[in-house]
Amino acid sequence: MEFDRLEFQYELRRIGVDASDLEGSVEAVWTHALGIRLPFSINGRDFQFVPALSFTSLYYFYDEGNSRAVPVDAEWRQLTTVVPQLDAALRWRIQEGEKLSYFFESGLGLELPIPIKSWDSSDSSGQILPSLYSKLRFFRPLIAVQAETPFLDNLLLLFRLSAYVPVYHLWDGADVIFLDGLTVGLSLGCWFK
Repeated sequence: MEFDRLEFQYELRRIGVDASDLEGSVEAVWTHALGIRLPFSINGRDFQFVPALSFTSLYYFYDEGNSRAVPVDAEWRQLTTVVPQLDAALRWRIQEGEKLSYFFESGLGLELPIPIKSWDSSDSSGQILPSLYSKLRFFRPLIAVQAETPFLDNLLLLFRLSAYVPVYHLWDGADVIFLDGLTVGLSLGCWFK
């Protein structure tokens, strides 16, 4: 296994929310993330192991009816968190061209919220963090497609579409649609040769 490069990325994420019964809820929460990816080539450059780390910030509200934390917009927050996302994925080069190369990626993601500030003194705000870590709600399989193209002599631009799938709904017992918690990201990144 050989270290290939260091990739930097900015990502716009949309997190699906099924909380229509909660006052002030929305269908989706938008957030921004900054991250790095560290591809290691396995048996040539067509197959890579890609660990990654990204950071975002989210606001949460506790849904007592479903005993779970729900990401919300700032005006409904009970808890503010910084959220490191750790990924471990395998990447395959689908097509390599002079101007554009395509990749497919699949792996596991861990969303690990860290509380920063509580905005509510009620008992329910104290249940948010345990809810985020119970029933493996922090575990999210990842799928992604990525394209890269030369921009300058020693700089390549990356375009990436990714999704973190909320498989924990198969066992968490929450009465919500499966797309609740589906995180779709659109990234722009770069790496230097």
